Amino acid sequence: MAKIQPLKIELSVIILFYHGERWVDSCIQSLENQSLSRDLYEIILVDNGGSTPSIDKYEEQKNIDVYHFPVNYGFAGGNNKALDFARGEIILLINQDVVVHYNCLQELLIAFDRYPEAGAIGANMYMVSTIDSIEQNESAQKAVGLYRLSSLGYASYFLEATEKDIVPVDFVSGSALGFRKSILKDIGNYLFDFRLGSYMEDLDLSLRLKKTEWKMYVRPKAVVYHYRDEAFSGKPGYMLGKLIHVSGNRLIVYYNNLVMTDFIKKLPSLLLGMPLKVTRLDGDTRFNYFMPMIALMLVPLILVYFGLRVLSNIESEKQNLSISDQAQTSSKKWKWYVQVLMLVFFCGIASLFLYEQDWHSIYSATRLFTWRLLSLLIGLTLLALVVTTLRTKLVFGRIGYSTRFLELFAVSTTGQFSSVMTPGGVGTLLAVPFLKSYFQIPMGYGTLFVIVDRLFGLYFIGCLALTGGLYYFSNQNYAILICFPLLLILAWAFFQILRVCDQEIHRFGVPEYGGKMLNHLGTDFLSQLAICISKFFYFSIIISQFLIITRALNCSMDLMSAWMIISVSFFGGIISMIPMGLVSRDASILALSSYAGVPASIGLITIVLMRVVTSIPTAILGTTCGLWLGKRHLRR
Repeated sequence: MAKIQPLKIELSVIILFYHGERWVDSCIQSLENQSLSRDLYEIILVDNGGSTPSIDKYEEQKNIDVYHFPVNYGFAGGNNKALDFARGEIILLINQDVVVHYNCLQELLIAFDRYPEAGAIGANMYMVSTIDSIEQNESAQKAVGLYRLSSLGYASYFLEATEKDIVPVDFVSGSALGFRKSILKDIGNYLFDFRLGSYMEDLDLSLRLKKTEWKMYVRPKAVVYHYRDEAFSGKPGYMLGKLIHVSGNRLIVYYNNLVMTDFIKKLPSLLLGMPLKVTRLDGDTRFNYFMPMIALMLVPLILVYFGLRVLSNIESEKQNLSISDQAQTSSKKWKWYVQVLMLVFFCGIASLFLYEQDWHSIYSATRLFTWRLLSLLIGLTLLALVVTTLRTKLVFGRIGYSTRFLELFAVSTTGQFSSVMTPGGVGTLLAVPFLKSYFQIPMGYGTLFVIVDRLFGLYFIGCLALTGGLYYFSNQNYAILICFPLLLILAWAFFQILRVCDQEIHRFGVPEYGGKMLNHLGTDFLSQLAICISKFFYFSIIISQFLIITRALNCSMDLMSAWMIISVSFFGGIISMIPMGLVSRDASILALSSYAGVPASIGLITIVLMRVVTSIPTAILGTTCGLWLGKRHLRR
């Protein structure tokens, strides 16, 4: 029997459920028991991603509609789609973990009728541990729960006593948000930016509303209760993923709503706001010391996440437009132009340096350090192998040759701990296809990011190798014994954090973000062996380059001079990218496999050989630059 629908609905209440079984009954029952006439409002229940099937039991009730989305569109995308089902001019969005005071809906409608300039009116929200912790009949008269938008870019929750009928605000929370449908035409014809997934979509909406003539208010008498435990708790992995995602979204929102100069000016405040935001978790009176320290350590990762999301948004905007052939051609010409410029520039530098070098001293230094270098690398390799084996045994319960095993092995062996800051902790081994899979970023964008990451990685390796070499050739071997285990511990810690976040962060419904790491290279022994040889040989040359410098200069320079030499010589790493056509090893393997039908193992061996060849000019250029700079410095 079909349900009889009223002719006039003034208010549509939308609740988006995602793994919300525990909240279904309390939320819906509070909406059913309202002082407002049941004929004046409808309830729209949406199962976002097939995670809350129990809402089906309410489908036959009056003015309740139930919908199921096959995938998780996030809070932003899910509510945008749910708006298509709403018949009322006034819309109320509430979270699944919210209980509504019995006068709330009526008070909201009164406020919208009384204040026609109001585009959005937030409910008076109380953070509670249990619904019995506040007397419902008295709470609306005591204080109003507000969100104040701070100068550091985040919304801080506070309670304020007031006798006002309505309170002007510059931010309205999406947890209990009432708005007019008519505002959509003034803010871009959409409510939330679906690319945000979940979190900070209400901040984006508030900033867009502030640019219009519509006003934002909070209605003190329209009370809702938001469960604190759901908002501020979870497994450590979930909370880490949430912290990265929320902080990244906050940067994206201000990036989208400010002109570039204003965004750059505000960026220091936004970065400062990250640790301060989690000091007090929006009204949680328990002071938190641990979370700010975690937030500080994750700032580099948050910035990388922000940059990748911006690139992803740019690419999604391009895909929605009709891209002409001329635009594609211009992109190809730009890549070709950059390659030629870099090649000419670095060849010019090399030619200036080469003519005054004493290559006999370089040869003599090479003979002296070769056996020490090999013993050092073998020792580090064995240490990395032991650490990685134990780590694999602890995490996976077995010792096996997996892609993750190999990734950490390569990172540990070379000491390139900076590369584990890239998404997923995989460095350059799987970074390009990872970006392609998770963010739909083209190979060109992904490769440019990998090049930048590789260059910074070379810089860290150079500083590490040169500092270690100074100690090593000064017979202070204990420094190396202390330095490298610490780096291995750092690499392991970052890898564990990112591995957990990789499993958790996809829950927030960011478009094109989900799934697990790609294993496109396979797990056959030949592929793994080729990667090991590539990493070992390539970084052996880089480390050798800086040890040659230290030995050739007889260790007579101070640490600042050494860092100056490294700052110049590490740019030689770009040379190894030019013959590849600005395409990394991983993209080349995919291209060989996709277009030429070459097996991944054969393609990998081919790329390894190319890397070995292109590493030689890298070492020569870096060494000559370093020797030239070092000698000039010593002559002063």
